[in-house]
Amino acid sequence: MQSDISREDIKARLKDQWLPDLQRDLKELLLKDIGADKDKIERVAAELRSGDTLRAFRLLAEGWQKSGNQKEDGSNEKPKLLPWQAEIYKIAADIPEEAELVQEEARFKASGDDSMYIQLAKGTKRLWRVVSNGSQWRQHIPLRNLVLSHMSMYGSWVTEYRHELLKIRGELLLQIDAWCIAYGSSWNQEESSKAVASGADTPKGPEAGVPKDELQHIFDEILKRLDVLEATYAGKLQEKKIRVEEEIDRGLDVTGTVERSSRKYEKVKVEDNLRSLASQHQKQEEHWQQLMAKLADKLLLSVNFINLHLQASERIEGFSSSIAEFFEINLQQPLEEIKEGLAATMVTFESSDKQTMDEIKQLSSRYRKSLSEQTEKHLLKPLRELTTEAVMSTRFDRFTSAMPDWVNQQPEKAILVDHINLDMKPPHYEVQQVNWQALVRRVVNNQLVTNLAPGKVRFEQFLEELSSGLREFLQIINTNLELINEVKESDEEEPFEVALEGLQRGAQQLDELIKKVEARKSALLGLIKEKEEETFAKLGRLLEEQDANDMRMAGAEFKARETAVDWNTKVKAIWARWLEKGELMVRFIWKKLKDFYTRAEELLGFSSEKNLDSSSTDLATFLAETDEKIESLPFIYRRLFDFQKKVDDRFYIRQTEQLERLKKGYELWQNNFPSVFAVVGEKGSGKSLFLHMLEEEVLKREEVVEINFEATLFEAEEVMEKVAKDLGLAEIDSTEGLIEAINERESRSVVMLENIQNCFIRNLAGYEAIEQLLYLISETNKQVLWIASSTRYGWSFLDKVTSIADYFTHAVESDKLGPEQIQELILRRHRATGYQLVFLPEEATKKSRTYRKLLDDEEKKQEYLQQQFFEKLSKLAEGNSSIAMIYWIRSIKEYDDSYFYINPFQFSNVNRISDLDNEELFVLASFVLHDTLTPEELHNVMHHSLRHSRLMVSRLTSRSILLKTDHGYTLNHLIYRQVIRVLKEANILH
Repeated sequence: MQSDISREDIKARLKDQWLPDLQRDLKELLLKDIGADKDKIERVAAELRSGDTLRAFRLLAEGWQKSGNQKEDGSNEKPKLLPWQAEIYKIAADIPEEAELVQEEARFKASGDDSMYIQLAKGTKRLWRVVSNGSQWRQHIPLRNLVLSHMSMYGSWVTEYRHELLKIRGELLLQIDAWCIAYGSSWNQEESSKAVASGADTPKGPEAGVPKDELQHIFDEILKRLDVLEATYAGKLQEKKIRVEEEIDRGLDVTGTVERSSRKYEKVKVEDNLRSLASQHQKQEEHWQQLMAKLADKLLLSVNFINLHLQASERIEGFSSSIAEFFEINLQQPLEEIKEGLAATMVTFESSDKQTMDEIKQLSSRYRKSLSEQTEKHLLKPLRELTTEAVMSTRFDRFTSAMPDWVNQQPEKAILVDHINLDMKPPHYEVQQVNWQALVRRVVNNQLVTNLAPGKVRFEQFLEELSSGLREFLQIINTNLELINEVKESDEEEPFEVALEGLQRGAQQLDELIKKVEARKSALLGLIKEKEEETFAKLGRLLEEQDANDMRMAGAEFKARETAVDWNTKVKAIWARWLEKGELMVRFIWKKLKDFYTRAEELLGFSSEKNLDSSSTDLATFLAETDEKIESLPFIYRRLFDFQKKVDDRFYIRQTEQLERLKKGYELWQNNFPSVFAVVGEKGSGKSLFLHMLEEEVLKREEVVEINFEATLFEAEEVMEKVAKDLGLAEIDSTEGLIEAINERESRSVVMLENIQNCFIRNLAGYEAIEQLLYLISETNKQVLWIASSTRYGWSFLDKVTSIADYFTHAVESDKLGPEQIQELILRRHRATGYQLVFLPEEATKKSRTYRKLLDDEEKKQEYLQQQFFEKLSKLAEGNSSIAMIYWIRSIKEYDDSYFYINPFQFSNVNRISDLDNEELFVLASFVLHDTLTPEELHNVMHHSLRHSRLMVSRLTSRSILLKTDHGYTLNHLIYRQVIRVLKEANILH
């Protein structure tokens, strides 16, 4: 104990030495902490200015992440002295452990702040001093512990400034993380780095619009806040010194007196207090460091996410570029070259109005060949190869297969920090963990992989559609240029005009294909970009909100999509099936009730007469309108829809099953089994074309003899003579002789007998010719493959009379075209003209709910109207192609340079046909059965006088029901279907 040290000496050393030394050390600690953060932020800012933004973010996060993890690992250690506490002990080592001082006079005088006990004690002290003759009172002070105890007051200052400093760190990490999510994925780090390294301007692109200045502003503001923090707590340090000095001075005055016991500064208590402060400070530091580690993890997660987005964007951009290049090289360039060639052709024909017909034909042939070869070589052939090899599907498959591996660098687990409050001491936050890598992989799979899979893109289907469009383009060009040869002087159009119009429509078709390719390219690139944006927007939103429940729900949602069919879809499918069955049941019940009600009305006599169709028209008007409509059409349309001309092979609707059946029969005949073919169909149903296709596809190795019975021959000698003549067998006057001559021939042959319905007349003596012909066929069917054609109603009649079907081993029908085939028959011809179609709705259709739902989709609306039209047309045509073409032409409302407008299909009743008397109906039935008759032959059929038959034919001809031909009279094909219907209704035809 020092008793020679004075109070003034202690206070002087406190003021001039002990507190200044501690102030200096604490300020150095403050400057060191803040300086370290400033240096770190400056290094990060320097990396940012160099252009390597992601590396800057990693540098910022990883240091604080490691320190936080280290603190977390050592969180169970006993609290140690803090640096500033060590400095206190160092200073205290030079302070005397104890001091004994004379009590000041103020220790004997009561003050207003003293308690009653202190006041009483001071009074006692004064009394005792008087009794003891004024002896000095001394006080024992544990000086070192007193100073240590009060210097520990600096702990609150240290705790406060550390809290504010760490709060600034945390806010910096949060701001950088928010910036990353908001802007970080919008720029390309690599391009930016290259630009900076090369001294070039910042690349223009997605990164150009990102506010990087805002990022620099964040760092500048943090540095300013650190400067303010430094100045603020330097000032508070000075304030704390004054407070500590006052407390120590007060302790020197009252310690060891009745006012304050010396036991307050016992060594154990002082050390316990210092350890308690160290423990509290260490807990706060550990709490902060753990939070900093979590925030650093959060920032690194965002950085990894940005890196994934950048890498994915780079790969997707490269893939998109390859797709665009594919379109450019394989589709767009060849199409543009063909367009240029077509434009040159059109210029040539525009200047050909003064050339001769032969010169125009030569031009037509040359350019037709040139365009066909160019299209085939540069487009159709490559497209076939691309489709067969599935080049684009392979590309998409490889690209999408690699996508799940992109997320391998993402952390398996993500630490989410939410509900952060940095103002609380210690700060409050909540931490949850989610399976981040699995979530990212599922989102990538469902948003990108699934939508870009080859099965979804269906690129080969697009190439097939494009090939079909190109073949249609060539068909337009070839058809129009070929038809120049058929332009007659009586036609209003000039040959070069026909060619030029066809080329113009071909150019329109080509422009549509070019637009289609461009649209497909844009749609594909747009889909890739859209799905990329959706994928990373979804992940970015989950990352920004930091809601673990949302992430788990999203993961479960995408997992469900991967592993199971959506239950909603299943329920909808089941409901749709039951709904369809219910609708069918309701329709069935309603139909039965309606039939019952109708029959009950008839039985009870309540039924009313049916109103005549208000849209009916008479025969003259019908024929006039039809002729007028045909004449008003463009030349190309008149030619392609002329049902009286031979049909071009490319417009033929193949009946594969029928041809296959006859092919098998032909193979039997080749193996010496007798085979005889029959082709049966209504007039105008394509029997001749069917025979032609049979010859081209099945009988191409055979030499075919064609015998056509254009006129009616009912004498056996006439039929045998014609057959013998066409077979090259002269001077044979009997059927037996013809049979013998045929069977003696060394080579086998194929003979086509067209129109065998003209080999009889409906008369008791009129069947000899057909019977002899059938006898000839049956006796020679091993040596000759007989192929006969007949109209449907003539065949049906002959079968009842002569059992003609028994003589033929294979019979096929040419008039059994279904709705789809009728539609293809019409549209194949129409497409060759180059015009577009617009189907118009009828009033009833406009009111239908189905139609109204399609009003905002023109393409689907047209598909619906087209389907309705052809369903009705098919029912009326009953498989007859010529009938279908007639009513297609009648349905044309108008046309312009590009479009044909089609009225809704309506079949008008023809009253004049319905009003025919029974005699006229039987006459018409004869023309249906025989196809061609002269008045003399009609006289034999009807058993009328020759004069009466001539008058009947004349009357029906004047009304355009019959038409005169080179071989007699035949039924007007324009009203063929109406006549058939009337005869069936009259129970004359079956």
